[in-house]
Amino acid sequence: MGATDLNHTKVAIALATLLSVSLALHVITPVQGWDFSVNAEPEIRYASPGETVTYTVYVSLVAGPAEVIQLLVSPYTIEFQGLSFTFSPTTGTPPFVSTLYVTVSSTKAAGTYRLPVCGYNAHLGFRGDEVQLVVREAGPPFDFALALSPSALSVEQGGTATFRILVTYSSPAWSGTTITIQVTGLGPGMTWSSTMAGDLLIVTSTGTPPATYTITVVGSARGVMRQASAVLTVTPKAPPFDFSVTITPSTNQASLGLQVSLIYSVTVNLLTGTPSTVSLTLSGLPSGVPHTFTPQSGTPTFTSELLIGAWAISSIGTYTFTVTATGGGLSRTATATVVIKEARDFTVSVSPSTASVKQGGKINFNIAVNPIGGFDQTVTLSVVGTPSPETPVFTVRSARPPFTSTLTITVSSTTPIGAYSLIIEAIGADKTHSVKVALNVEKKDKEASSLSISVSLQGGEARVSGYLTPAVPGAKITLTYKADDPSVDVTFT
Repeated sequence: MGATDLNHTKVAIALATLLSVSLALHVITPVQGWDFSVNAEPEIRYASPGETVTYTVYVSLVAGPAEVIQLLVSPYTIEFQGLSFTFSPTTGTPPFVSTLYVTVSSTKAAGTYRLPVCGYNAHLGFRGDEVQLVVREAGPPFDFALALSPSALSVEQGGTATFRILVTYSSPAWSGTTITIQVTGLGPGMTWSSTMAGDLLIVTSTGTPPATYTITVVGSARGVMRQASAVLTVTPKAPPFDFSVTITPSTNQASLGLQVSLIYSVTVNLLTGTPSTVSLTLSGLPSGVPHTFTPQSGTPTFTSELLIGAWAISSIGTYTFTVTATGGGLSRTATATVVIKEARDFTVSVSPSTASVKQGGKINFNIAVNPIGGFDQTVTLSVVGTPSPETPVFTVRSARPPFTSTLTITVSSTTPIGAYSLIIEAIGADKTHSVKVALNVEKKDKEASSLSISVSLQGGEARVSGYLTPAVPGAKITLTYKADDPSVDVTFT
C-alpha cells in the first residue's frame, strides 16, 4: 500500500470514528410514546469482486407518532474498506422500505462480512439488524448451465408434473448465485411454480387438451441467459374408480337340522378407473349364523367364496342376506337368499289301523308313502307279525315317494284265532319308519249242511244211504226204522 492509500485509509477511519462519536453524542433519552424497528433481508448475499448486491431494509413503526429515521451501516469498521454502501432512500418516516446497495471493489479480499444495518433517530437512538455478505474469490467469468430431470413425464388431465431444475455453475465460486427463471411452452389451463428445493411444478387442469408439450425453462443471472427443455405428455383423465358386486346362486337351500354349509360365489367386477382394494362384509342373517369369505378382500376384478353355516338356522323359512363391498370411497351391495326346508324324509300311513278277518278269509291294508323336504330315494315296504304260515302280498313293494300300496293278507281256515300285532316297515336311504296295526282272526262261521239220502233196491233188499254236504268231520248219520211206521227217521250228529 502506498503512502497516499495509507493516508486515505486513516482519513476514512477518522471520519467513521467521528461519525460514530457524533451519533453517540446525539443519543438522548427516548421520547415516550413511539418506537421503531429495522429488519434487513435476505440474511446472506454472495458477491464477487466488482459486483453490486442489494438488501431490502424494512423500517417498521412499533408505536407512534413517528419521526424521521436515517439509515446507515454502523459502526463502520476497517474491514469494510473496499465496500461501498448506499441506501435508497436514505431517510424516511416509519413505516417505509429502503434498498441497500453494496458494491464490492475489484480488489476486495474474499471472506464473510457482517454488516450492521441501522436506523437512527435523535430521540430514540439506534435500532438495527445484521446481514452477511460473502465475497467470493476472484475466479473465472460467471456462467451456468440448466437441465431438467427427468427429460419426459406423463400426467393425466388435472394432475401435477414435477421436474427438478439442475443448475451447474462455471465455478464453485459462483455457487449460490440467484438464477431468475421463466417457463414457456405451457398448454391451456397449465400453471407453473418453483420451490426452494429446485423443483418445477407444472399443474394441469381438467380442461388442458391431451397432447405432448415441450416445456422450456429460461434462466438468467448476471447478464447470462441459459435454457433447458423437457417433454410433458398430458393424457385424458381416466374415469373414476367404480365396481359392481354379484352373488351366485341367487338362492340356495338346505334341510333343517342338517350339518350343511351353503356355498355362494361373490364376484367384484371392475367397471372403470384404477383398481383399489375392496373389502366384503355380510349382514341380514339371524344372529349366530357363521359365515366366511375366502378371500375377504381383493382388487377388482376378483371372486370370493362365501360359506354360510345353514345348520345354525333353527327355523324353516326364507332368509335374505346382503353382501356389501366397500373400497375407494364407494360401497356396492348385492342380495341373495337362504331357504331352510324341512329335513328330507318321508311319512308312512296305513288304514285301517285295526281289522278283523275270519278263518279262511283275506284282509287288505292301504299304505301311503309321502316325501318330506324333497326326499327322492327308493322306499321298500315289509311286514312282520303276520300269522304263520300266511304270506303277505304288496301291490307295490318298492318305489320313490309319493306312492300307494295295498297289503293283502290271506288267512287260512286253520289259522289260530286271536289278536295279531302287525308292524309295517318302510326303509329308504338311511331312514326307517314303521306303523303298527292290529289284526283279529276270528272263528269261521258254521256252514249249513245238506243231507242227501238215497234208497235202492237190490236183490229184494232196500238199501238206504246218506251224506252231508259239505262233509263234517266226525258227523254221524243215524237211520231209524220202526216196524209199525213205514217212515224212516234220520238223525245227524
